[in-house]
Amino acid sequence: MTAKRSGRQSANSAQQTRKQILCVAGELFVEKGFDRVSVREIADSAGVSHGLIRHHFGSKHQIWEQVCDRVLNDVLMQIKTILSELDPKLPANERYFSLISRFLATQLCDPRPMRLMVDAVRDNEMLFNYFQDAPADIEALFDSELRAVQAQGYLEGMKVKEMKWLICMFTDAPATLAPLLVDVYDTSLDKARVQHWMLACQLLANPLGISNDKIPRPATLEEVALPWSRCTPDDLCDET
Repeated sequence: MTAKRSGRQSANSAQQTRKQILCVAGELFVEKGFDRVSVREIADSAGVSHGLIRHHFGSKHQIWEQVCDRVLNDVLMQIKTILSELDPKLPANERYFSLISRFLATQLCDPRPMRLMVDAVRDNEMLFNYFQDAPADIEALFDSELRAVQAQGYLEGMKVKEMKWLICMFTDAPATLAPLLVDVYDTSLDKARVQHWMLACQLLANPLGISNDKIPRPATLEEVALPWSRCTPDDLCDET
């Protein structure tokens, strides 16, 4: 049995301890929800003392905020990466379709961030407000791309928050209603997620003027999603 860490630590050891705590806390928040996780449970799972967590973070809410900061930063980097890999000569409608469809695939490959957000929206107004206030850069990127599409004559009248809502709808359902998704498509969960993603793409393609031959038809979502590990919790543990 590993002894719990407590007391003073070197700077490097303290940094590693913080990452371990965030890693464990992220898993617990995803699995149980914020309100059903205690600081003592995080401490026991991370192999540290209750007092050490208080020393590094102060409260459970501050731990949650730091986990979510990493998630939101990862989402921002996803969007920037997708945009940077697009052909600059693409028309605005095709560019926007590629952005949304690839972003959806990436989110569907790892539903943990969406579970964090759903838990925040459902159970705790303070957590919901944090999610709403934090990602200004994310909304700005989506807004810029949407404006370019609307200047081309597509999605006129749509607001960026409406598109965010559609994204939430299509990423939340497979994360929270997986058995129903499997039943709908009568196949494995992985294949059902591909079918779900295809449905989202088809619904988005028509108002964007995207022809059927330009809609990807992958065998797996990994063929479309960004090929990197998510920040909750794996990157927290792997980062050096």
